[in-house]
Amino acid sequence: MAKLTDPLFSTEAHGAVAGTVYRQHRGAAIACAKTAVHSGHSGPVSDRLRLLNEVSRAWRFTLRPIQIQWHNYARAMSGHPGCGYSPGRTGYQWYLSCNTNLKLIGKIIREIPPDHPMDGSLLYINPHQQGTDIKVFYLYDVKSPKWHYTIQVWLCGPFSNGRNSRIKDAKYSGHSNLDSYITVETTGAAGQWHVFCRLIDDQGLPSNWLHDKLYMNY
Repeated sequence: MAKLTDPLFSTEAHGAVAGTVYRQHRGAAIACAKTAVHSGHSGPVSDRLRLLNEVSRAWRFTLRPIQIQWHNYARAMSGHPGCGYSPGRTGYQWYLSCNTNLKLIGKIIREIPPDHPMDGSLLYINPHQQGTDIKVFYLYDVKSPKWHYTIQVWLCGPFSNGRNSRIKDAKYSGHSNLDSYITVETTGAAGQWHVFCRLIDDQGLPSNWLHDKLYMNY
């Protein structure tokens, strides 16, 4: 960003010419580079945005008394220390979160708020290579019958050794009913793969994430 000086003597610079934008900033005429056009979201992000848009549209057609139930639920859950909860969410945000989670595991949208806390958690995950796939062994603790829960797996990679990863870098890779392991496909590329797992209950509430990594050698 550069302040315009001699010989332009501009006092009201605005608009764009080629890759340069002229505008006013704190009373001064400024020239700066034009922001590049957004190249679009990656496939995983686009998939989740698509589901968020579907759930958002469903909210608009939800009856007002049901929306009020979600807002009351949000107030009741504000600051709740349970796993998977974020304090300060609105009823609309709770509706989006729960129902997007349900859509990701192939279930229908839930109109009413959850009626009990998320009472399941993953205790341990241990991924292993199995051909071109990853077989994730896991242990869990659930209070309700296990068919009320689904394990969800996200992957990212392959990376070189030493790379740290975050769930926002991962791609949704599959889900299944609770068992002792879940098998997920990879692209068949060698390198370090990062695995993120959590439980989703039949209300759309999530457990905390567990993360591990393994080196795939094809």
